[in-house]
Amino acid sequence: AATQTMLLAAESLGLGSCWSYFVTQAFQTDQGDALKKELGIPPGYHVYTSIVLGYKNETPETVPRDPRLVTYID
Repeated sequence: AATQTMLLAAESLGLGSCWSYFVTQAFQTDQGDALKKELGIPPGYHVYTSIVLGYKNETPETVPRDPRLVTYID
């Protein structure tokens, strides 16, 4: 939930974002402890997710919603 909230916050600030699992896998290799040390991640901490952030080069066109697929509950 925290990762999703950060992705939504990035979007609201005009940043592009991507939830990435690749970095998490890097910490599970034989070099994972050395990588944590290099990045200043304290011993005993675990990396569960990573986020890539940047400024968008382009914005994809939004697909129009089909009003027949939406149900409104009063």
